[in-house]
Amino acid sequence: MSITLNLAPRKAAAHLSRTAAKVATTALAVGGLGVAVLLVAFVRTFGFEYFHGDHAALAGLGRLLLRN
Repeated sequence: MSITLNLAPRKAAAHLSRTAAKVATTALAVGGLGVAVLLVAFVRTFGFEYFHGDHAALAGLGRLLLRN
């Protein structure tokens, strides 16, 4: 006994939804990579300096974000 699934798209809408799913997956992957790169850049710039005794970079970032 076996079960078969017909995976062929029956309508044009099925093709459109598969294309939209591929685009969304690609956008999420690229966005995740971008967030990872920004996190690494932030930690290397501010975290490294802060934990090695130079608090000026992180203090400057705080003033920039808080606008004071």
